[in-house]
Amino acid sequence: MASNAELRAAGYLPLMASSDLHHVGYIIRHWVRLSDGARVDVYNPRLSKLPRRMATCYAEQCEIHSALGLHVVGPGEQWTRNGQQYLFGGEP
Repeated sequence: MASNAELRAAGYLPLMASSDLHHVGYIIRHWVRLSDGARVDVYNPRLSKLPRRMATCYAEQCEIHSALGLHVVGPGEQWTRNGQQYLFGGEP
């Protein structure tokens, strides 16, 4: 697994951090390489001893989310949160 220094050396820039998975002990740092649009999501433990994980594609994200017991929604699938309907990749 690449360190932050290795990601930078490979041309990636940290784009933003996400708090979406705080409730399961992770903060996600999103990295992007502008030259080709490649993306890496780094799951950093937040106040826990969970392992650091990385995803470079949707399949790897699904694997991580499934291991955490989170519901996985595929492209084009509808899902519900707090009583509202959503479409993956779209607006509510």
